[in-house]
Amino acid sequence: LRAAATAERPVVAPVRGEAQRGGPWLPPLVGGYVAREAVEAQVQEAVRRSRLTVLYGAAGLGKTTLATRVVGSAAVRAHFSAGVLWVAAAQPPATPPYQHWCEALQVPPPAGASWQATWERWVAGASQRWLVVLDDVVDVVALQPLLAALSGASALLVTTQDGAVAEQLRGPWTAPEVTRVALPPLTPVEGRALLEQALARELTAAEWPVVERLGTLLGWQPLALRLTLLEGQAGAWADLLAELERPGGGRPLGVGAWLTRQWARLGAQAEQPSRQALLQ
Repeated sequence: LRAAATAERPVVAPVRGEAQRGGPWLPPLVGGYVAREAVEAQVQEAVRRSRLTVLYGAAGLGKTTLATRVVGSAAVRAHFSAGVLWVAAAQPPATPPYQHWCEALQVPPPAGASWQATWERWVAGASQRWLVVLDDVVDVVALQPLLAALSGASALLVTTQDGAVAEQLRGPWTAPEVTRVALPPLTPVEGRALLEQALARELTAAEWPVVERLGTLLGWQPLALRLTLLEGQAGAWADLLAELERPGGGRPLGVGAWLTRQWARLGAQAEQPSRQALLQ
């Protein structure tokens, strides 16, 4: 799921709206996003109060999307007035990309200075708060060069599948305490809202029991729910449910195998409107 999601989302892309520091370097929100107000408020509060916040959960739960939503909020932007620096951490560069960082935070290079010197001078003299987001952390050891160069940041928000990353980062980041936020799956109400928003219609009374059972089998993961839309209609959803719950001596397809098959189908149907609707 991580590989598939990474392939579908640009690492760096412009966002619409008011231009501000850090804004042009945030990944776009995926289509059909359903607000999760309670957890969004929890993470917003955490990044404003804690030097290190770790948002963790299984692949496909929407950690990157929620982090994008949080750091794009007015409250967080106002608190970190110097900007937000977004770093794709799954495959970090071997050396800090100083030019990229300076451009992201709109730091003009003085004549004759290197990008590294420009960055270090700006960090040393920064009088306003700035936030770093490390998205999809897998290997903390590989991040050591980046962590050293980013140590002057006011706060760090990390997304990861591994909750143990919190303690691994605490020392290098010199954080006296860590705020951990576990991202839960969608609730059935949120899952239904996500599907209805993507379908641009309400689910019927006949469709909802089938979709509700599918959602339970798929753990109410946003990415998995989007893949159910490939089946397209109530009859196909019922067939899928029967395939996943095949009774008797037959072996069920299994959720993992089904997700793999759906991603293959999605790639084969790249030109169909459904692909654009699912992952904009």
